Amino acid sequence: MEKIKEIEKREFGFFVGSRENPIMVRKKRFSTQEDLESFIRTHNPLDCFVSVAYYDGDEWIGADLFFDLDSKENITLARADAETVYEVLLDDFGLKEVTMNFSGSKGYHVIATDEVIRELTTRDRREICDYLIGKYKVETLDTKASIDVKRLRRIEGTINSKSGKLCKAIKSTTATPLDDLIYKHIAEIEGVDKRGRYVYLLVKIISENYGIDANTIQQRIEKLIRENKLILYTDETGEYVRRR
Repeated sequence: MEKIKEIEKREFGFFVGSRENPIMVRKKRFSTQEDLESFIRTHNPLDCFVSVAYYDGDEWIGADLFFDLDSKENITLARADAETVYEVLLDDFGLKEVTMNFSGSKGYHVIATDEVIRELTTRDRREICDYLIGKYKVETLDTKASIDVKRLRRIEGTINSKSGKLCKAIKSTTATPLDDLIYKHIAEIEGVDKRGRYVYLLVKIISENYGIDANTIQQRIEKLIRENKLILYTDETGEYVRRR
């Protein structure tokens, strides 16, 4: 699951109940990532959201830049537009902390968390949207959602209950490199699992914790093995993988 930046300053919202009659619960607060994840495991909400805004108590003190790109008719176009927004934030605006997520449904989110943009007003954000639409012909941008400084967005690594699909990162300047995650979790599971399922466990842990596609992880592990950076071996109890 996504590690929420400055979690103690955020508002959280959840759809609970049944899919036929979901109820939105808002204004939840958590002091730590562990508290958030424990709440989700215990209550198993239908959908999980975090504010783009930061708060000091009840006082709004800033917000991330958030762009919502949706198209029921042409999700390929929505992705292309999201790619454009991602690159423009890096190249034209010089931002450093930018992430592009698949929403789990009909679109994509692009989020910038650089501190320098937190105090941008609704008017400032509208001007950025107008710039993206006017100069770069971004067609699928939901301007109303993207200028809302108190909006809740879906948490990366959680399920969209309507589609059953995962909200996941497509690309990010702040993401931990996949190789580092693989090496980290190899160290964690060595000596713990005795059933010879190291590759399976690596894929499962990284996919569930970081919202990375399981096939992408599997393919990267296989490439590291081919490059002789990981060692794959088997014995009578199963399959194991270790860092060389």
